[in-house]
Parts: sequence; structure tokens; C-alpha cells
Amino acid sequence: MGSDTVAGNPVIAIPPAGTGTLPRVMPSRVPSAPEHTLLGLPEMDSQHDYLYTLFARLIETHTTASMKALLAEIEGMLDFHFTSEEHLIRHYKVPGFAEHQADHEQAATAFLAGLAAFERGELNPARLRATLTGWLSEHARSADQPYADRIRRQRREAGWQ
Repeated sequence: MGSDTVAGNPVIAIPPAGTGTLPRVMPSRVPSAPEHTLLGLPEMDSQHDYLYTLFARLIETHTTASMKALLAEIEGMLDFHFTSEEHLIRHYKVPGFAEHQADHEQAATAFLAGLAAFERGELNPARLRATLTGWLSEHARSADQPYADRIRRQRREAGWQ
């Protein structure tokens, strides 16, 4: 088992399950969702916050078993989050559903590439973290905020927000 770098990021060779631990990587602070990603929809803001926390843990996870469990949690939460957002968009009849769904598929593809790298023993946790965190930050700002604005307006007009 060893560690190399690609573009300054550690590439960790992951041994087969149960055969050892990963080299330690400098832990980072577990962040909450950056301010610019808050939508003003509690149901989405809490999901974004949890996803950022999971993404940060990618570089703090040191055993093969815990990395596998973390990747499974990220996969499940991405699926849950995408389904939740897409349901809100349809429920509130916000235009642009197909484009929003395509953006989710782009993130899922990037994550699946990370899973494949894990299975090959070539996962670069820092790169996957940067990819997912960057995607979520941009997605929240450019794709989520417009639908969130419309949903908040509809809720205010209904008198319950």
C-alpha cells in the first residue's frame, strides 16, 4: 500500500477489504454549507449541509471499511437529495426540470467515477471531495437558487411562509 500525488493531491492505493488501513491524510474542519449555497428552503438547506459534511469526511476517512461505508452514505444521500429536489420542482411546477435533472446526472456520473476508482484501489479522496464540493456549490448557486426563489414566493403567496 502506498501513496502518490497527482496535481498535488494524494492518490491512495486502497488494499482489499480487511487487509489494512489507509495512510492518514490531514483532517479538515467539517464545514457547514457555505452561505452562498443557502436557499431559504429548510428541507434543502439541511440536505446541502449534510452533503458538505460527508464530502469533507472523504479526506478524514482512514480505513477501507469506513471509506466504503462513507461512499455508500454519499451515494444514498445524493440519490435522496436529487429525488427531493426533483420532487419539489415538479410539485411547484417550476420550469426547467429536464435541465436540472441533467445537472444531477452530471454529478452522479462524477461520483460513480469515484466509486470505480475506489474499487480499483485508485481513489483520490481530495480530488473527489473537490469535485463534489465544487459541483454542489455551483449547482446550488446557479440551478437551485432560481427554483428556490419561485418556491418561496409561492409559499409566501399562499400565506404560510
